[in-house]
Amino acid sequence: EGHNFRVLKRDIPWETYMSTKLITSTCLQLLRRYDHKPESQRGPLLDEDGPSYVRVFLNILRSISKEETVEYVLALIDEMLAANPKRAALFYDNSLSGEDIYDPFLRLLLKGNWFVQEKSCKILTHLISARPKLQNGMVPNGEASNSKSKLTSIHDVLKGLVDWLCSQLRSPTHPNCSIPTATHCLATLLRETYVRTLFVQADGVKLLIPLISPASTQQSIQFLYSNCLCGSL
Repeated sequence: EGHNFRVLKRDIPWETYMSTKLITSTCLQLLRRYDHKPESQRGPLLDEDGPSYVRVFLNILRSISKEETVEYVLALIDEMLAANPKRAALFYDNSLSGEDIYDPFLRLLLKGNWFVQEKSCKILTHLISARPKLQNGMVPNGEASNSKSKLTSIHDVLKGLVDWLCSQLRSPTHPNCSIPTATHCLATLLRETYVRTLFVQADGVKLLIPLISPASTQQSIQFLYSNCLCGSL
């Protein structure tokens, strides 16, 4: 939490990014309205023009690799969704139908430091939980059945995320945070039958057994509940 607070206090050189054409003047205007503002001011901005802010955040994550800026934007998105998880629906607005909303987070999940990985994991979990479901329930998402689509398929997203979560259970990147983060996200994701199939295929069930055994006496009640929930789904 302390690191998150410090990241959100950063002053990012948006004007420099505009002068080097990494962001547009429109992006700069939106960022200046949003940057370092309290939730009481950000909420109305998102209600009014949420998809535009999502597009700005995605474009920054695609075009700017500087770690301080990537961390900052991920923290902004995480904070936005934590304040109101229903805002994940903004990513599925019709105006963003041509945007690859998953790729920036999946890419960052597979590299970068723990802060970047954790935020990407949490954001992807929000997005997956909020995505529109097909009535037949047979295909995870329409683009998964479209082999010509250049967008990252939901199958690739789910498989990449499940594999990463299993890797955290197997060999934690962070000594204290990896396993609680992984089990918390899995407790949400495993509500979907398709994710449960991928989790079993990844041999994930056996990774949960040590976490709910009597030897794990130092775990919190909430942590044990999440693991038991994962194991029962």
